[in-house]
Amino acid sequence: MDYTPQNDSSHDEELDEEAEDNARKRQAEAEKEKGNTYFKEGRYELAIECYTHGMDLDPLCHVLPANRAMALIKLERYAAAENDCCTSLALNDKYAKAYLRRGVARKCLGKGEEAGEDFRAVLKLEPANKQAKAELNEIDNKKQAELPKQPVDEAAAHAVPSPYIQCAKRPPHLRSKVPLRRIPVEDIGLPSLVPPPSSGHTSPLISEVTSHPTEPATKLEGSRDPPTELAAKDVVTIATNGLAGEPGVPSSALQFQMDWKALRRSEASLVKYFKAIPPSKYPALLQQSLETVVFSDILRLLWQHYSSCGRSCLEELRWLTKVTRFQVAVMFLSKKDKDLLRKMFEDLARQGGDQSQLRALAGEYNVEVQG
Repeated sequence: MDYTPQNDSSHDEELDEEAEDNARKRQAEAEKEKGNTYFKEGRYELAIECYTHGMDLDPLCHVLPANRAMALIKLERYAAAENDCCTSLALNDKYAKAYLRRGVARKCLGKGEEAGEDFRAVLKLEPANKQAKAELNEIDNKKQAELPKQPVDEAAAHAVPSPYIQCAKRPPHLRSKVPLRRIPVEDIGLPSLVPPPSSGHTSPLISEVTSHPTEPATKLEGSRDPPTELAAKDVVTIATNGLAGEPGVPSSALQFQMDWKALRRSEASLVKYFKAIPPSKYPALLQQSLETVVFSDILRLLWQHYSSCGRSCLEELRWLTKVTRFQVAVMFLSKKDKDLLRKMFEDLARQGGDQSQLRALAGEYNVEVQG
């Protein structure tokens, strides 16, 4: 009986296809890395081109469309970003970043309800995600503010209160069984505590403000201690104190916002104010209000008045990461702000210290530290 060897050509073709598929995936990975580099440099259009090419090479990779969505958000192309996130989630419905970016895109498109669902999905996958919590709180607060106010009863609001005591109306079985008795009420009157000024006589306080008196104020009838004398110059001092001076360390988020807006006109006052605030108070004072403008101001101050002067800003940078809206603020930093951050971290690296911790901190700001 003759034996004919089996044709292995089909097996070889399968190996060739597998090798080609692996090569395409490696090329897609390279395009993703190029896109990430362009994104960090703020060159979002080039990043989009690289992610698109990578998606053509590896259409089953869920990371590439999610990354392209992030670049589209930077260019305010929110509808396209939403579509890319949907594509990513169709490939992997457990990818938290796709939910997060789709939520941001939908919020910018005015789809508050759908955005809230995406942020809740993120928290199911990553319960400690600060950005999702901050975004969800912002949506809930906005929704609460838009609720219709309770209608005001105009009649009740303008009703004149009765000068008489109103009797409580109770059903017979709840009324008291104790018989009523009459109580006589006598109007005794009350003497005036301050005698009325005589004709042509000016109040002592007014005379002190409008003139230069040397006599103390008249003692009130029946009072034990004489009133404090108040000269015109003292009144002027009281009126102007606290207005010309600079504010101290704020005690609330609202006070910080008001002070910051007022002091932005004076660089020296703003620097003095910022340096007076302990970094540990940043989370309480900034809370949900780390606006892009304020964040940019802070980074500029840290560079000009800390790093450039040889002063370490490590503690300030660490405490800023603990602010609720930190990740959102970092997401929308300009290229100029990112360049300042890169310079600050390079200076900190040259100053020495734990380089691994410094790189981890820089990573939270989306900045790479060499070395």
